[in-house]
Amino acid sequence: MHWILHRDVSGNVPYPECRLVNSHEVLNFQYWGGVSLADQYPSLEFDVSDSPDSPRGLVDFMRSLHIDIVSRKLAAALQLVGAEVELFPVAVSYNGSKFDGQQFFALNSLMRPRALDLRKSDVDLDEELGDVLVARKIVLDESGITNLNWLVVDELNKIAVSAKVIDAISLSGCTGCAFSEPGSISR
Repeated sequence: MHWILHRDVSGNVPYPECRLVNSHEVLNFQYWGGVSLADQYPSLEFDVSDSPDSPRGLVDFMRSLHIDIVSRKLAAALQLVGAEVELFPVAVSYNGSKFDGQQFFALNSLMRPRALDLRKSDVDLDEELGDVLVARKIVLDESGITNLNWLVVDELNKIAVSAKVIDAISLSGCTGCAFSEPGSISR
């Protein structure tokens, strides 16, 4: 079974705010996942600050715009289980400290299949794009994604992960990640 990965907003861990400093670098750039970006990923710099509504500090999984940012520790956990991702070094500044490009990485999901079970899900789809507009019940079609550890569910534009990934993240002690059963997701 696959679970939906999202940022931990429980209030128990930091929820830093990430701002892409050189946003002009990603204009018209495809970073939605599903294709390799190995030869074209731009050099990115993020300014990270504490959110006033959560504890202070950095976490291992952050997001700016639609770019996922992972720490070296989370990157290692994902590589250990063979997650279908590419990692690109990024510069991160936090409270005046600059982290070099080996501490944090932009994550590109290599797999982006259509993975909803439309017979069992209760959703309204955009007729042209096939994206979910309204979700009352989400059921993933596991038959087509059984062997994948990490993917973007195309219709949802959300990351789904296998139990192997969840275990690796938990065992590594990474923070900032939360997981939900697909059936609990609504829009």
